Amino acid sequence: MNTPSTPTDSRPAQRRAPAALALAALLLAFSAPARADVLAVPQSFSTIQSAVNQAEAGDVIQISSGKYNEVVSIVGKADLTLRAKGKVVIEGTGTAPGHYSMTVRKSSTIRIVGLRFTTTGTNSGIDVDDSRGVIIYDCEFRGLATGARVLESFGVMLRKNEFEDGTSAVYAHESTNVTMLANEVTNHSNALWVSSTTTSVVQGNKIKGALRAVYVLSSSSNTTISNNQIQGAFTAIDNDGSATTVLANSIKSCSSGIQAGGNSIIVRGNKISKIEQNGIYVSSHGATIQDNSIKKVGGDGIFAPATSVLVIGNDVSSAAGDGIELPATPATAMRNKVKKCGGKNIASANGVVLLANETK
Repeated sequence: MNTPSTPTDSRPAQRRAPAALALAALLLAFSAPARADVLAVPQSFSTIQSAVNQAEAGDVIQISSGKYNEVVSIVGKADLTLRAKGKVVIEGTGTAPGHYSMTVRKSSTIRIVGLRFTTTGTNSGIDVDDSRGVIIYDCEFRGLATGARVLESFGVMLRKNEFEDGTSAVYAHESTNVTMLANEVTNHSNALWVSSTTTSVVQGNKIKGALRAVYVLSSSSNTTISNNQIQGAFTAIDNDGSATTVLANSIKSCSSGIQAGGNSIIVRGNKISKIEQNGIYVSSHGATIQDNSIKKVGGDGIFAPATSVLVIGNDVSSAAGDGIELPATPATAMRNKVKKCGGKNIASANGVVLLANETK
């Protein structure tokens, strides 16, 4: 019995290449991520919400100039950008306390860029809840009870936004890795507010006119407050959190400079001037107060009624009260320069270690 031979393709290998390439291209098309779309409002979608409802991962919702009287809800979305093209004003329709013009919930990698939120019809701006990787950039918030609220979220950044005439500019609660960077805040009660939040950064913000410019509650930990410019606040920085670092801030023309409780506090390299009360008040045991410049204060330059405090390398002048006051032991003051104070240059309890300080 003869077994038939297997047919062979006698065409040259190069002539099979187009078919193979076509198949590969087809497989690649199915496996590659979908191309991002630009969803135009109001050209293609009459409302922002209708565009959000149709958006898929990677899409950009481009919003043209105009006023939008709506409440926008972004729920369960990923990798989505809402971007203003021109002056876009969102005026929410809710009136009850707690209403927000925009809500981001159970979402990730959401970017909100260049939008403006006002008080007409609603009392707050953006609410971020149970979400990750949300960025709010170059937005404006005017006349709102709360500009932006962050709840139970991770990795949220607010950068280069403007907040004017409100109660709280940013309120972060029960969240992790919240960054408030290079924002401008004018005329608020609690401007930047951190509560029950870990590993937050408040950096490079300009704050003018506030009851508390930066407020960290006792339930928070590992907060860094650095390089902010604060003017005209009742209390510039009010901290009760633990492991807080207050670094290189410029504070002037406030009623009170830095107040710090909590544990493991570092107050370093701040410039404080023209303060009505104390420049630095620290009630945190084991705190380090280092390399600060304090001038023209109505109370003490540094008042630290706590134990195991290290006060080192500070420059204090023209305090109406004592330059440095350390009423508890153990404590150490060393290499400080203190002069022209109305009370004692250095007032300390018996047992406080004083080393290499310069007083005039």
